[in-house]
Amino acid sequence: MPRGTIHVPRMKDEVIPPETQEPNSDPLPAAEELGADTVDDSLLSDRVAPIEDYESEDADLDEKWGFVQPEPLVGVGAPPVVAVVITSNPGDYFEDALESIAVQEYENLSVLVIDNGSEQDPTPRVAEILPTAFVK
Repeated sequence: MPRGTIHVPRMKDEVIPPETQEPNSDPLPAAEELGADTVDDSLLSDRVAPIEDYESEDADLDEKWGFVQPEPLVGVGAPPVVAVVITSNPGDYFEDALESIAVQEYENLSVLVIDNGSEQDPTPRVAEILPTAFVK
């Protein structure tokens, strides 16, 4: 057989079983026969498994094939963001800029303040408004 060729066996008689019932016959009795208010659950129990059975089977198969994840996937939640502030002898605007960053509600935000040769160290000013910020 040439490579890439799919061989399909001829099994028409085995694939399509002969009809043993009339085309529109219903193996379950009609609701009128049982009564409008009653439903015989025993007739359905052989055909439909409870959802819990399917869930437990799925969990067993996942565990068997190694699909169970003991910890959350990487990337769950907000990605990390770093706000970088570069300063040199910052003026009065500096506190306003830091307060603007401090009121952000982003859950994974870090702040890095880079001092570019200021005459006074800005660390105390930064720590007053953003105590978790890094000053370099």
